[in-house]
Amino acid sequence: DMQIDCQEDNAEALLVLLNIAHLKFSKIPTHVLDDNLLYNLAILIDQYQCIDLVKTWKDDWLPQPIENQRGTGRGTEGWVFIAWVFGLEKLFEKIAARLVRTIRTDGKGKLYVGDPLPRVMPPGFVGTFSLTPLLSSNL
Repeated sequence: DMQIDCQEDNAEALLVLLNIAHLKFSKIPTHVLDDNLLYNLAILIDQYQCIDLVKTWKDDWLPQPIENQRGTGRGTEGWVFIAWVFGLEKLFEKIAARLVRTIRTDGKGKLYVGDPLPRVMPPGFVGTFSLTPLLSSNL
């Protein structure tokens, strides 16, 4: 038997996935989800590699037209991960371009865009960042 430790998983997002997996379709949301739940769902979909499981509900959960409604203002940094997980290329590019133009560091290597970046981002999206090599090379 294989056990999966899901203690760290967001309970609401996990329940959505489990309801789908257990064919409890009447308990699956069929409306636009709030940003927080979408972000947590994206984390679990990526973690458990189950994008095919949720494809049926993707259009119900995401506001339409997605490219016109998300990714332009402060507080939408989590949408870069949502866009990446759900394969929304244009939205991903739009948010990524904004992040590149507005990203800052606290001097200790922590990245901010007004607020700290979300804890989960697409692989390789944010690398190790340090001002130390830049500063020491100018001395």
